[in-house]
Amino acid sequence: MNEFVTWAALGTYAGCAMMVTLITQFIKQLKFMENVNSQLISYVVAVLLLLGSLCFSHSGEVVNPETVILCFVNAITVALGSNGIYDGVTTGLEKIKKEDDGKYIHEEE
Repeated sequence: MNEFVTWAALGTYAGCAMMVTLITQFIKQLKFMENVNSQLISYVVAVLLLLGSLCFSHSGEVVNPETVILCFVNAITVALGSNGIYDGVTTGLEKIKKEDDGKYIHEEE
């Protein structure tokens, strides 16, 4: 693989959920986006990535109204999964902090 992320990889659930999580966290830090709901941001990002994957992955799948509508439906699943991934990671870090009186200890230490 010559590329870090490919359109074909973004067409998978795992690849798309990973990138939606990362892009959403980046976008949330922008000043003009601080009042926007992060679930809405993750849904829009998921739709854009899935549509991009459909158009640019060269998978042979025809771009028609049915596949575009499926991108919007699948984006719901990806966005909810992405939000769950982030919540799971941050909740896990909070538990580690509480167990050690607020001092974060990395798992490998």
